[in-house]
Amino acid sequence: MTVVQIGSYAILLKWIILAISILLSLGLLKVLLHTYQLNKKKEIFDLFTGTLFFGFLCWKGSLFLLDPQLVIKSPLSLLFFTGGTKGLVIAVMLSIIFIIYKSKSIGIDDSITIGLILGFGFTTFGSFHVFLSLLVDENALLNFFVGIVALVCIGWILLMLRGNKLKLKHVFTITILYCFYYLILSIFIVGSFSIEQWFFIGVIVVSLYMWDRKLN
Repeated sequence: MTVVQIGSYAILLKWIILAISILLSLGLLKVLLHTYQLNKKKEIFDLFTGTLFFGFLCWKGSLFLLDPQLVIKSPLSLLFFTGGTKGLVIAVMLSIIFIIYKSKSIGIDDSITIGLILGFGFTTFGSFHVFLSLLVDENALLNFFVGIVALVCIGWILLMLRGNKLKLKHVFTITILYCFYYLILSIFIVGSFSIEQWFFIGVIVVSLYMWDRKLN
């Protein structure tokens, strides 16, 4: 894995790419909130930025769960290490729960919150994997096709939104289809099963439940 040296610190390139992808998603969120004049747009943007900080703390804190001996022996390891990919998946799940709970407390409609979460996720995931395919050799083919299709999904969502034709059940449908696409492609190309695949299976289950609830 490619490492970037910043002073005396060595950072994996993929985490720098992830940070850039998140910033791009925040920029798109800002544009969407301004363009469509959603109610409580400041509160929504603050909620997402606050959730990102919460998620970062969860990612760091996941070391307690994944490698408690390291934290006990060297508490300062929390400053320099994260929970890696497994910790990131845990942080994402906790962040989703956090943002949905907080959105209810400030009176943001569930459909808006869920739609923005999925849109933010597609943008971050897509740009992250496209950048990975261009800058990191490992699994470049998988990253490219996974990333491009995710960006196509968010592009379709934006087009439908612009034409006032987008419904939340459409977003759940494309999320379910994309998750199946990712699972099939990742298993076919990589040939292994990891916590990321389990995460996408969880997304499919939740999306199917929400899709059915919204239709009825």
